[in-house]
Amino acid sequence: ELQEENDIVSSLERLSACLFSLHRYEYKAVREQVGVTAAVALHKATRSNHKVKVLHKFVEKLCTLEKKVDTSTGDTYESAFYLGLVLSKLGGYEDYISHLIPVFLEAVNTADSEQSKKFKAICLNVVQSMEAGGIQIIEQLISTGLSAPSWNVRLVAIMMIDAVLANQSSGVGFLGLLYVRKSFERMLYDSEIKIQQQVSLSLRNIVSSFHPESESLKIYVDKYADLLGTLKSEKRKQKHQVPAVFGLSAAVKAFPYSVPSPLSVASLARVKLKEAKSTIEQFKRTHHDTWAFDSQAFTQDQLDDLMGSSEVYGYA
Repeated sequence: ELQEENDIVSSLERLSACLFSLHRYEYKAVREQVGVTAAVALHKATRSNHKVKVLHKFVEKLCTLEKKVDTSTGDTYESAFYLGLVLSKLGGYEDYISHLIPVFLEAVNTADSEQSKKFKAICLNVVQSMEAGGIQIIEQLISTGLSAPSWNVRLVAIMMIDAVLANQSSGVGFLGLLYVRKSFERMLYDSEIKIQQQVSLSLRNIVSSFHPESESLKIYVDKYADLLGTLKSEKRKQKHQVPAVFGLSAAVKAFPYSVPSPLSVASLARVKLKEAKSTIEQFKRTHHDTWAFDSQAFTQDQLDDLMGSSEVYGYA
């Protein structure tokens, strides 16, 4: 409510000093409110076109990956999270949020299980609230999150990218979507099964945007179908079979009520892994009522493979 320029600057400077003294306060609710107030103060300073050095220095402190845990005063992740949450709703602060991404992911990794769940929810809330800057956030998540040592961090990064794509698909554009798809396909080779499962779901959403008769869909399916067909040695199977199965599973699930790619279904039907069997069973359920028509898309050999796909020898 302050009108005079000197009043605005001096008040924000005093407020910033106060926030700085409270961002490690022992009560979590106080630390959360510090983040909220810092965001509102930054917004006020930005709209008033005032450069409040003390305020910007404090906000930058919350946006850095310094050690934020102090056994004597508690942690300060809450301030960073609530700063990002409010800034995402105010809009126009994509640079700050991008710098907060490593802090968010570090918090998810170091917090206890209950706190980690809360941090994950806030992470998703932040990116879901943003109306711009999607590709900037995606680039930060890919560079920081997908290569993280912790599979839990990698999982959250994938989920955040999914949320950005769902909310800002037009802003991300074709090249941005291609960049994400290539990054996700590399994650099919992740050592953690939960990552492979999540990435397969993410790829399903991306592949569902392909036209059923597009060259893009054909190239995608051919790559993984050809890969499965060349796995002769046990060593190649161990490396490539599970990623190929999850890749094809995404293509089958992307079109639950049509058959744009019989090859993807037939290729999975020949594989004795749990994920392949589960995908084929789902395919049969969703195509049961229209099977008289849908079956015409397959060759006789493919139909024989599909009808005989009941055994399962391993887990994917």
